Amino acid sequence: MWYLQCDGFLLPTGPCLAGYWCNAGASSPTPVEGLSGSLCPPGHYCPTGTTAPLVCPKGTWSNSSGLHRLEDCQTCHGGFYCDSTGLTAPTGRCSGGYYCLGGAVTPSPAQGVTGGSCPEGSYCPEGTADPIPCEPGTYVAVTHATECEACLPGWYCVTGSLQLCPAGFYCPERTGYDVRSCPPGTYGPDPGYWSVSQCKQCDVGHYCSSTNATAVSGACQEGYYCWRGNTSPRPVLQAAGDRASLADMSHAFRISNRRE
Repeated sequence: MWYLQCDGFLLPTGPCLAGYWCNAGASSPTPVEGLSGSLCPPGHYCPTGTTAPLVCPKGTWSNSSGLHRLEDCQTCHGGFYCDSTGLTAPTGRCSGGYYCLGGAVTPSPAQGVTGGSCPEGSYCPEGTADPIPCEPGTYVAVTHATECEACLPGWYCVTGSLQLCPAGFYCPERTGYDVRSCPPGTYGPDPGYWSVSQCKQCDVGHYCSSTNATAVSGACQEGYYCWRGNTSPRPVLQAAGDRASLADMSHAFRISNRRE
């Protein structure tokens, strides 16, 4: 819209300036009285020659006056959504179980362009801008999660998913990178242990010298006998507090005698 100046002619003088709107009868390119035009209000923009303010579209907002262009409208912040036109503030926070990128128009976006449902291995509390990966020792096996769960006993979790505890190790609840080794004197032939008590004592007549072993290290050396839980092929002293049964000792001697 053009404005008119009373200089004896009824011809338009020029267009209303950007950031203002002018209707019929405006006498200034920057009207402020509100009858024939005014400064462009918040939530709107006014290019040069605007007759009525244009609303900022869905997915945007503005609390500033005098905007010139559509690009001056602010994109809705990550973690928030803007579901109507002409907003002076975001409508609200993104719903729990979803994430909202910039420009979201709904609290639960699903198209993947301005947001989406929270994926497995991540969690999204209310107001999430990007999915948050589960911390080591926790996991999520479903979508739309708002929090992660403690890793289950017998499993370890480092990428937000369950991984079976490998043989030779044990994994208590909430195990992440800190998988525990079966100690010397024991071995773990099977995966999925959650307690050191599940690591098997080294067999009679054998020794287990290493950590996280999945099998015995070898047979006891000739001239020696090995009780359960032995760590050396040539044991010298019985471990403190370890008491071998007569059956164990007899079995160890039989194994030793077979080599002679």
